Amino acid sequence: MEFSSIDLTLAVNYLPAVECIFKVLCLSCVLCLIHVHLGAFPALALMLNIDRALSNARIFDGNAVQYSVLLSWFINILRADASAPVLVWSVATILWMAFSFLLVVEPVQVQEFFVLYRHGARQNLRQNLRQIIPAVVNGFFVGFFVFLPFTPESYLFRVARTMAFAALCVGWVYVVTVWKPHHGHGSHALLARFSPVLYVHPILAGVYFVLCIGVMIYHHVGIHMVNSVPVRAPAIAPVWAQLRVPTQVQSVQSWSQRQTWARM
Repeated sequence: MEFSSIDLTLAVNYLPAVECIFKVLCLSCVLCLIHVHLGAFPALALMLNIDRALSNARIFDGNAVQYSVLLSWFINILRADASAPVLVWSVATILWMAFSFLLVVEPVQVQEFFVLYRHGARQNLRQNLRQIIPAVVNGFFVGFFVFLPFTPESYLFRVARTMAFAALCVGWVYVVTVWKPHHGHGSHALLARFSPVLYVHPILAGVYFVLCIGVMIYHHVGIHMVNSVPVRAPAIAPVWAQLRVPTQVQSVQSWSQRQTWARM
């Protein structure tokens, strides 16, 4: 679906966002009840797969957000018995958050990297790199965090993590991506931007959430400021000014004719 064809003045276009938030909330409540039973996770994954097959993904892939939430709960349970040096945990956290925040900010250097091959046969390569690079890096850090310790949290904090992650994903689509059609609607880059919220320390997750909200507002304001710049049409001389030039030419010609007759 092309984002340029989405009319946000229609309420129907907000249904995917409401559906995604509602499903993530329901999934979080179910996980709070059965999170200690690891055998329930394959059953929930199967239910999400059935829901994905039956649902019609519009605007963005909400099922990918739910899969990420389910995977994060499963991995965080496995991390309860993990142990690693504090330095390794700190470096991995900083690198992951830095990479994801780089995708959120999207400086000029990152944008130029993805548009190296704008024309020709390599245009598909540019589109694939937008999804492949974030997917590979994000998958690496998610797998690496399995071996890093995780401080036990209350259900309230766990649900807050998942809802913050879902809110960031939905907010990015409706605040930024819809207004930038060249972003595409791939889910890999979307999930890579906000996945650290599901795994890092709660304080860092809260700080990252606030920073992402600020950057999204900055992007949105910048997009609308660019779109609201008036384009000046070329100045057109008034009709009386256009008619004056031939009149002046005729008067000069008549004056030169009178001078010629006077000499004769």
